[in-house]
Amino acid sequence: MFTLRVLGGARIDGPQGRLSGEAVQRHRLALIARLAAARGLAIPRERLMALLWPEAAEREGRHLLNVSVHVLRKALGEQALLTEGADLRLDDTIVGCDLNDFRSALAQGNAAAAVQHFGGAFLDGFFLDGAQEFTQWQDAERARVEEEYSGALETLADQAEGKGEWPDAVRWWQTLWTRAPERERTTLRFMRALEASGDRGGALRAAEAHAAWLAEEFGAKPGPEVTALAERMRDAPISRAVQTDDSRHETTLGPEALAHPRAVPRRSRRTLYIAVACILVGAIAFTVNPWRAPRRSSVAVLPFVDMSPQRDRAYLSDGMTEELLNALARIPGLRVAARSSSFQFRDPGVDVRRVGAQLSVDAVVEGSVRLDGGRIRVTAQLIESKSGYHLWSGTYDRRVEDVFAVQEEIARTVARALGTRLGGTVPDTLVRRATGNPRAYDLYLRGRHAWMARTTEGMWTALRAFQEAVSIDPGYASAYAGLSDTWQLLPDYGNVNARLGLARAKTAALRAIALDSTLAEAHASLGAVLDDYDHDRAGAEHAYRTAILLNPAYATARQWLAIHLADEGRHQEAAEEIERARRLDPLSRIINTAAGAIRYFARDYQGAIAEYRSVVDHAPDFALGWALMGRVFLVQGKLDSAVVILRRSVDLSRGDPSYQAVYAAALAAAGRIQESRALADSVRAAAPEGYVPFFELASAYVYLGDHDAALTLFERGVEERDPAMKHIAAEPLYDRVRSEARFKALLLRAGFP
Repeated sequence: MFTLRVLGGARIDGPQGRLSGEAVQRHRLALIARLAAARGLAIPRERLMALLWPEAAEREGRHLLNVSVHVLRKALGEQALLTEGADLRLDDTIVGCDLNDFRSALAQGNAAAAVQHFGGAFLDGFFLDGAQEFTQWQDAERARVEEEYSGALETLADQAEGKGEWPDAVRWWQTLWTRAPERERTTLRFMRALEASGDRGGALRAAEAHAAWLAEEFGAKPGPEVTALAERMRDAPISRAVQTDDSRHETTLGPEALAHPRAVPRRSRRTLYIAVACILVGAIAFTVNPWRAPRRSSVAVLPFVDMSPQRDRAYLSDGMTEELLNALARIPGLRVAARSSSFQFRDPGVDVRRVGAQLSVDAVVEGSVRLDGGRIRVTAQLIESKSGYHLWSGTYDRRVEDVFAVQEEIARTVARALGTRLGGTVPDTLVRRATGNPRAYDLYLRGRHAWMARTTEGMWTALRAFQEAVSIDPGYASAYAGLSDTWQLLPDYGNVNARLGLARAKTAALRAIALDSTLAEAHASLGAVLDDYDHDRAGAEHAYRTAILLNPAYATARQWLAIHLADEGRHQEAAEEIERARRLDPLSRIINTAAGAIRYFARDYQGAIAEYRSVVDHAPDFALGWALMGRVFLVQGKLDSAVVILRRSVDLSRGDPSYQAVYAAALAAAGRIQESRALADSVRAAAPEGYVPFFELASAYVYLGDHDAALTLFERGVEERDPAMKHIAAEPLYDRVRSEARFKALLLRAGFP
């Protein structure tokens, strides 16, 4: 028997030792790794060709795959790779895999065996040149394995605590904590285990390292539980150390490990924080405040006022505001309130002290834009939010062609004005000169402004503007990202077939990335398409995380990642990620609604209702907030409330088909069968040309008791690439049919176990 080892590297071991030669060429290792990870399921040849040889023509790709299969069969045996129609499958009785051994141990509840099987990161050090989708899958699988390994470590730590074996508990918690020192729950458990083992100083040092990590990476402070525990430990009298059978247990956290993070290159900081668990020190009492972290400067950029003669250039003033906001967000150490939060203060007479209090920022930028003929005049001022004092103001009168230079100059001046509060250096370039064509830039701003309106007319206006922008400048990556975002929403707002809209969205996103691989918005757009259209969860997660890596302050990417994690049942990770998004954009109704959805998917119905109520209290005309709150009441069986609230969502959305479908489900649950069926049938009649929300519509037939019709709609939704398919494993509306064989088959098709 052969063993494929993918944890800690990539190799194949056989009866005579490690294989070499043709069989372990990189593409062949990638092929067998992908088949092994499928755990006995077959994968279409077309999919493998696209994954491993994306740039090859179909005939060439098929040839390369056939050659690889032939070589692997020659090395491993003819029956190792099985052909099933147009699919390939790995016979795991001939070729075993350490990843599958690891996961089998987890499935059997044997955490110790799972940890023993874990040899390191998935495909560590392995890279397949020119195969972006494979890399995305590899990265997502690596993250999943890491999470599974962390879960096994936590299980072992819990078991040790239950037996009172505190040195072992500390060992397991420390191993887990060093992998993710930002996680509050892990830090709490690690600190408590250290205290129980007699190492209170180590516990306080862990708290300080946790605080430093949060401050550096997220501009955040530790949660109240960590704060309270650290304060209690500092104030409590010192007792005798706990002795073990061998010697006193000490954690390996020392003051050397808490050097100021800015003294170390950014790429080394995580290594530095992790190293706090690896430096041996004596039993030195630590008396400093564990929350000693640099105070970060923060700023909000309020919408600039359109002062053009006809007051018809709001798209330009809003666009200038957003460009300035994005430029400032590139400055290390400066926290910038996100667009959807700062744009809620559009009133020119708003009190900046109220802005500062609501957004938790130290300063506010406000200004105006006047476009007249070929010249643009921009005024800007920086105001301290606490006192209301002006820190700086300036006026720029330039040609339209110089708009990027004006934005750069304003951003740098603001940075200098805040310089006494900022650590780190300002990058050489803050404003992206995404196009050299003023007309293309003007069209891009018009498109973004129309897109933000979230109306049918706005979406079609945005589409035309972005299309014209890329026709003028075919190298304009941001305009292609705008095209992708627009095509994604046209099924919802423009009655466009989902398959058509999402296919075009993917094409535009890939084009944007090809033009500018550093554009975070393009990677996030691609992630959304991979989630909604390809249902490629691994690729989507990789794209979201790439966007966040490129722009850690991009709240939308964090929101989308949080929902993605919730769809996979990774509720704790989802909750942590949505809170990061909310810290960046605290007033965003979309992000706050997503926080409710994450609680809903976790079956925390009271928490979900609380989130949704907060949203609709602040935005009573926001249809989505009402629609999602109505779902909670429906699955709770509170049918009177569900019917009223869902009806309101339909009215506010002007008859959105998705909202009508779930309203039909509520009518059925309330016993209004005839009304429900008539409404459901009318939504269904929009096919084949119009947009049909197959998954939401299936919920109506679920509540009507017509499970066959519901399952047929679910299956049709899979065929038509219904975006709601990504929620199939998480959505409570579908719980009534989860035991059906056809539904279980759909879960498998969607890649859920």
